[in-house]
Amino acid sequence: MRLSDMHVHSTFSVDGAADMEKMCKAAMSKDISRIAFTEHCEIRSEPPHVEPYYLEREARRLKEYARLSKKYGRELQIAYGLELGQPHHNPEEAGKFLSLRRFDFILGSLHFYKSADDHYHDVYYVNYSLIPPKVMFCDYFTDMARMVEHGGFDVIAHLDYPLRVLNGILSRPTILDYRDLVDVVLRKAAEKGLGIEIGTRGLSDWQRRVGPEDWVLKRFCELGGEIVTTGSDGHRERQLGNGISQAVFAAKNAGFRYVAYYKNRKPCFEMIDDHT
Repeated sequence: MRLSDMHVHSTFSVDGAADMEKMCKAAMSKDISRIAFTEHCEIRSEPPHVEPYYLEREARRLKEYARLSKKYGRELQIAYGLELGQPHHNPEEAGKFLSLRRFDFILGSLHFYKSADDHYHDVYYVNYSLIPPKVMFCDYFTDMARMVEHGGFDVIAHLDYPLRVLNGILSRPTILDYRDLVDVVLRKAAEKGLGIEIGTRGLSDWQRRVGPEDWVLKRFCELGGEIVTTGSDGHRERQLGNGISQAVFAAKNAGFRYVAYYKNRKPCFEMIDDHT
């Protein structure tokens, strides 16, 4: 089967470390057939409402995407994507932004969650001695359920995102204690025809596995979820494509027969090889 990395960043993202062409070459060298450049665009309730870094570089991004699609189109399928951060925090601005643009694929991410007391928190900068992980996770998944209900994207990115920063704070990298809250997210996603991402970043982090965990993938399948994508969340060449075959195996193990990729916001399905 052909492998897809549907979560890739370049220097058109604020934290990207390699330009688009270098990332394309890295994909081809690793036998990745499809990639989606899902550059960061955070939506905020307070000004600036839409990520300035993204907006300032958007015209150049479009031009480079067109050039590389023409140059490498026979060897590599390149999707024009987006990682849209918390669109439900400002539905009006998110809707306006999306109405003026066309993408192949949109990941929905929750980097900044809204707590029960109406405060916004960046997962990376939470003081976990003051806000225990249990409180954070309850607020996080409650807010994620609101994001899924709002929609405006195709696939939930890195559902277990907070685990990245909890090494040394948690005894083990799991979200099992929040199964009921995660279940709400998965059920809503399945009902709305949204997908979830099987990410590979945890393979090189303390999780030492793809994410989310097997039980999350199996539960999504049980609830009627049909769409899973594979993505590295690669911000540099060496990260792109890493572990994608392991993500495909996790999908198969959870009961999925296909992994998805996107064109014009529509899912296309690649059958999982029997030998995976």
